[in-house]
Amino acid sequence: MSSIHSYGEWDELQVTGRAALTLTLVSHVPATLTATGTTTTPKYLGAARHALAFPVSAVAAEQPVTVRAVTANREPFPGDCVVDLSVDTGGGSGYLLRGLPVTGQVEAPLVRLRRTERGLVLVPGAEGQAALSLGGWCVKRCEENGQALSPTVSTVVLDTSSSMRRHSQDVAALTQWLDDVYAALGVEAPQVVEQEVGGARAHGVGYVGGPRSREEGRTVVVTDMPLLEDDGESLIIGPPELAEVLPTGRTLVPAKEAWDELHRDDTAFTQNTLRVLTPLLEWVSLPADTNGESK
Repeated sequence: MSSIHSYGEWDELQVTGRAALTLTLVSHVPATLTATGTTTTPKYLGAARHALAFPVSAVAAEQPVTVRAVTANREPFPGDCVVDLSVDTGGGSGYLLRGLPVTGQVEAPLVRLRRTERGLVLVPGAEGQAALSLGGWCVKRCEENGQALSPTVSTVVLDTSSSMRRHSQDVAALTQWLDDVYAALGVEAPQVVEQEVGGARAHGVGYVGGPRSREEGRTVVVTDMPLLEDDGESLIIGPPELAEVLPTGRTLVPAKEAWDELHRDDTAFTQNTLRVLTPLLEWVSLPADTNGESK
């Protein structure tokens, strides 16, 4: 008889069977089940590919097996979407895992099977906090679309003028998103530097001017006043018209919809999330040798 476990209420489950494991996906959204990391190829049970089986011995000690739900149309699972997974360990015993979150993912990790000193165990499939964040989600979606990110921003200079105080939450959301993107990729996060206001006599109060290139990567100024042509690259917090009216150099002005996504405190990301954040994702990976200027 299977025991029922809801998501968030378990950390590890012992697998006692010694023959074969049978896993069955229950999803309201058309999806298939995959298992990667097995030493033998899993066998699908039926044309729908909702269920698969493999011997317990196919889980090696040196490599865990990851079981994923994959959308049939290769579009992300919709908002607030969850699935169930039945794990039959043989002899009429096993587990029914309820409410596994898959929202916003195309290939959602459900569980992992690991071989330990105590035997075979089931653990949740989430791949760490960074992967669950918006930044980690963006990295995963780009990889699935064959557009792996190669971020080049190495230094973020923050404008600390009085006019930027009202944008403090935007700045925090942006830097957190960058940290999560870099963490999900396993690379060092950009250095964040607070810059005192300078150049007031030449450019007007609140201008943070002057290029600040490091030996490697790009230096970007986050400000509400676009930089001049020779003063480097900037990300502008403000209306898009600002960059159009003023004589500027290399600038990105994220749309209001992008800031709305960066401020989200849920994980119900959708294809629209990726669409809205695509300009920001492309900006992160601009060639470093141009310091943000596309060739």
